[in-house]
Amino acid sequence: MINSRRDALFPAGACATALRFHYPSPGKAMPMPVERRQSSRIPFAAAAEIIDEAENTRSASQLCDLSLNGCFVELKNPFPEGTPVTIEIYKDEDFVETPATVAYNMPKRGMGLTFVGMEPQFALILKKWIAQAKRPVGHA
Repeated sequence: MINSRRDALFPAGACATALRFHYPSPGKAMPMPVERRQSSRIPFAAAAEIIDEAENTRSASQLCDLSLNGCFVELKNPFPEGTPVTIEIYKDEDFVETPATVAYNMPKRGMGLTFVGMEPQFALILKKWIAQAKRPVGHA
């Protein structure tokens, strides 16, 4: 059942392909860029919208990993490195909105964003999501 616009845009499992790309199976070598992150990212699937105020565009996307300082979003036509954007991230009943800068892009795949100037109320939600994602899943 479709509960919202974001459910219609991002069907369940849409991020699985990107997660396999970012977190390949053990033994599968993949060239990795030089690590510049301030905190480690964790696999995290959520709907997102990227707003480029300069170009007056709004792009629907799927977030695939997350940290306190940034994220990676799937986007067929990622923005150039250094582009200032606003990202809105939607997960369950919560959302985070924050300015960000494109740290790097991967053509036809997506882009890494660095959060800048996040408001405290959104930082609390982000920390909650990360804590929940890191929590081990219980066995029935």
